Amino acid sequence: MHRFLPRYYTINLAINNLQAILPPMRRPICWVDKLEDGIKREVRVTLHGVNKIKWQFKRSDEPTWDYDSPPTQEDLQNLLERAEGRYHRRAMPFEALELIKKACEENKNK
Repeated sequence: MHRFLPRYYTINLAINNLQAILPPMRRPICWVDKLEDGIKREVRVTLHGVNKIKWQFKRSDEPTWDYDSPPTQEDLQNLLERAEGRYHRRAMPFEALELIKKACEENKNK
């Protein structure tokens, strides 16, 4: 450790050097809905780059995640609201927000 630098500054230098080596970390967008039959459903959405959205669903009465079900219009609208909130807090890039908006519009046209 450097003698004249504060400790937090030295740690930040080490973290910045690691970020240059490691790829950026994915940060999923998650929420929990309650279905009509009273069962909770957890939804997890992960953005891979700027061209792929990965949806995961898990009901509280099932032990495994479901990767094959398509999202509903309500799921897409909920994702868009949460993504806009993250974008305004500068926690999400503009390209990712545009990808989500594009997916919402494509689903409306179906």
